[in-house]
Parts: sequence; structure tokens; C-alpha cells
Amino acid sequence: MSQRWKLTLAAILLLALVIRVWGIAFGLPHRYHIDEPHYVLGALNLGRGEFHLTQPQNTPNLWQFILLGDYVILFLIGRIAGAFSQPNDLATLYLTDPSVFYLIGRLSSVIAGVATVALTYRLGKEAFNRQTGMFAAFFLSLSFLHVRDSHYAVSDAFVVLMTTFVCYASVTYAHGGGRRFLLLGAMACGVAIGMKYRPMTFVLPLMLAAIWRLGQGGTPKLSLVLRTYLLLVGALGAGFLIGFPGVILNTAVFQHHVEAAIQQAGVSQGEIVIRPATVSYAWLLVVGMGLPMAVASVGGMGLSLGKIRRAALLVALTALAYYFLIDLVRPHLARYALPLLPLLAVFAGFSVHSLLRWIGSQRPAWVGLCGVILIMLLAGIPFADVVRLNYLLTQVDTRTLAKTWIEENLPSDSKIAQDCTCYVPPLSTSSDPEPRSRRVYDLFFAMGSGLSDYPIQYYRDQGFQYLITSSFISDNLRADPNRREFYVSLDRELEIVQEFRPNKGDIELPFVLDEIYGPIVSQWQRERPGPVLKIYKIKEPVSTR
Repeated sequence: MSQRWKLTLAAILLLALVIRVWGIAFGLPHRYHIDEPHYVLGALNLGRGEFHLTQPQNTPNLWQFILLGDYVILFLIGRIAGAFSQPNDLATLYLTDPSVFYLIGRLSSVIAGVATVALTYRLGKEAFNRQTGMFAAFFLSLSFLHVRDSHYAVSDAFVVLMTTFVCYASVTYAHGGGRRFLLLGAMACGVAIGMKYRPMTFVLPLMLAAIWRLGQGGTPKLSLVLRTYLLLVGALGAGFLIGFPGVILNTAVFQHHVEAAIQQAGVSQGEIVIRPATVSYAWLLVVGMGLPMAVASVGGMGLSLGKIRRAALLVALTALAYYFLIDLVRPHLARYALPLLPLLAVFAGFSVHSLLRWIGSQRPAWVGLCGVILIMLLAGIPFADVVRLNYLLTQVDTRTLAKTWIEENLPSDSKIAQDCTCYVPPLSTSSDPEPRSRRVYDLFFAMGSGLSDYPIQYYRDQGFQYLITSSFISDNLRADPNRREFYVSLDRELEIVQEFRPNKGDIELPFVLDEIYGPIVSQWQRERPGPVLKIYKIKEPVSTR
């Protein structure tokens, strides 16, 4: 690679790093992403030797072990600096202020995200050419969904790194690479399946690559076929155990997760925006890439398949198979579509490369100007969305604002009922202290389907003084007329003492389920992250006598 190409790739990776680190401290020290504590606390519990053998749903996967390694390094550095003397000091620090643990986990996701951008370059180069790879890396670096989910201390960004490597290894092996690419790709595929299950369709490019290599030079010997596929299965199995070591510790865990996956398949869980099933993820991908880039990726896929390119067929079949697999499972969440983004970025890169090459054959002097226009057209929307997202992540969350107001205006020991935790102000209780809290309250969390699990009279009878509702719960339950009526009735029967909104005015923002993790469809209408929060004071009903 020439110095110019190296500098270009380095600039792309630096851009990817900066926009993934920007806003990474959102919400801290409070934990507003509902899945982050599962991984962070799981890693800390692993350090104590607790493997949750009696709770299959919490059995650790590789990401928790990665975070554990990060925290071991943190402890060693802290001990050298004199901040820690024993491992229990980490637990004390977490209870005082857990910010550093979440920042480390989020930085690990950032690293995985940037590594995926670099690997996307290699995939595009191997599948097509260096120019395609460079375009693909640039497009993925600015992909809104990939940037958003690289901010979180969860396993998704790492899984995308694994699935992208599977495609790279498969294409490389199909093009004559050594057997190590097949085995390493199979192990990476096993890791991804062990961590998320859904990437099981990424076995397809490995199988096709093996078939093409075995078919070179005529009909292969049966012994060679058996040996190749036994090695493939063995590497997949080893990768699965690496990705999900908990299955070794408790064989019931696998059954638990399979049953949960079966129960999810085809079952809607509160999606508000109703769309035909196969359109839902297409819409999410348009949100995540921008319409021009999404169109370019489809066009690039068509162009490459029209030329009967083996590498294009591998990547395209993988993308299509994965798309239809995740479409079978509800709910439809953006993070499930993440493994598609590097593959689509490659096809978008090929589309731009092909168009510029055609322009060069017709009007060579126009290539530079047309290239700039194309890049601005494809990257402009996701770049603007990423900048807006990161700006919002640096603003104070509505839940933090509500917490400050409550602690300044409601006395200690007030009896408060709230919608589900993570979606409401992070208040302290005597049994569960919250960092940077000034008061302690008597709290009740309605952890089922929110406050609407009980009638208003129940809260009166139990002596609650305040109710706090979150739009992340009430909006998610709009499809149920009874629960919708419950939240509407609060405005009639109770007194609103304060309200916190992420936007100016009283305009209701659009809502999809993925909003609970972070802004996705309404970031340009928001001034800050978080749900609409309403604080109601319970008063006795007026007598009609």
C-alpha cells in the first residue's frame, strides 16, 4: 500500500475513533442503557468467582470476560498508583461512582467499532479492489447506527467485528488463501453465535468458500471433504464455547436461551410503528445509513452480482440470509441489523467505484469533481445525524434533570411509585444508593408493564404520595387501550407538579422501541436525550356527595 493510501486509511480510522468517543460519557454516573449493567456487573461478579450457575439467563459470555480483563488492568494500574490495595476496592469504587467501569466498557466497544472499520476496508479490498475498500471503510465510519451502538458497553460492536471477519476470511479463502482463514473465520463465527445466536447465517459464506475450494481441479476425494468439514465444525464449536463459556458451566443455559429465542420468534413486544415485517429492517437500515447510501448499497449489490463475482455472491448471500433470519424474531431492534452495515458499506463502495470508473471512461476530467459530489451525497446525511447524536449525548438527560428537581423539592422518605427502572429518574433508596444523591426516598418500581399494572386507587391505598411516569413506558403501551387510558386518566385525576421533556413545546415526539437505548428517529427534534417524565402528586378524589 502506498503512503497516500495509508494516510487516507489512517484519516478514516481517526475520524471513526473521534466520532465514537465523542459523547461517550453520556448519562454517567447514572446507568440509563438498560443492558450495560448486565455486562459490567457480570464482569465484576466474574472477578469474585460468581458464574451465576443458578441463573441461566445471566451466565457470562465472552464480552464479560473481556471487560473483566479490562478491570484487572484497571486494578493493576490503580495498585501501582496507590489507589487500590485489594480487589474489594473496585467494588467500593463502583458503589461510590461506577463511571470509570462504564467508560472502560464503552471504550472497548469503540475499539471494536474502529477495528471493524479497518476490517471493512480489508473486506472491500479482497472482495473487489482497494478503492472499494477505502470507500466502504469511510461509509461505515459514518454509519449512524454503527456509531450510536459503538458508544455502549455491550457486546454488539464486538459481535459485528466477528461477523465482518467471518466474511473477510471466507472471501480470502475462496480467493486462494490458506486454510487458516477458513478455521479462523469459523472460530469467529462460533464466537458471534455464542454471544448472540442470530449470526448463525454467517456459517453460509464459510460453507460456500469451502465448496468452491474443494471443487477446484475436479471432484474432490470424499476423505478431503469430510476432513475439511470436520475441521470447520470443530472450529465453529470451539468458537461457540469461547463466545459462550457459560454453557460449559451449566448445560441448562443453552436450553434456556433456545427456548427464549423460540418464544420471541414471531411475537411482537410492543412495537408501536406498524410496518410489514420485511420492511421494518429496511427502514432501520435507511435510518442507520441514510437513504442515498442505502440505495447505493443495493445498486452495488446488483452490479456485482450481474458480473457473477464469487466474492460478491458470498457477501450478498450472507447479507440476505441474515436479513431474513432477524426478520423472523421480534422485537425488531436496530442492534440486530448491525452486522449488515459493513457488508452494505462494501456494496455502496463498489457502487461509487463503478460509477466513477464509468465516468472516467467517458469524461476523465470530471472524475474528481464527481467523486466529491458522490461522497458528499452519500455521506452527508449520516454525518449530520452522527454529529447531532453526539451533541445530544453531551446534553443533560431528562432523567438527570428530574432527579435534581426531585431532590431539591421533595422531602426525604417521600413515598414514590415509578415506571420501570432505567426509564425514570435514578433516585436513591436505603437499600440501593445511587451515586451523587442528596436524598433517600421510599421507592416502588412497577417492573412489569409499568404503573398501569395497578389502578390509581391502588397507589392511594398504599399511601404513595407521588407517581412518576416515563414516555418510554407509556408510549410503548399505546397499542393497549386499557393501559393507554390509565396514563391519560392520570392527567384528569392527579396533579402534575412538574414535567421534563427532551424537546421544546408540547409536541409529541415519534416513538419506536429502539428509543429506549438512545435517540434514533427523533434526534433533530430533541434538545437532550431521555424520555418525557411527568411527576404527579396523588390527591384524594373529590367527593360527589
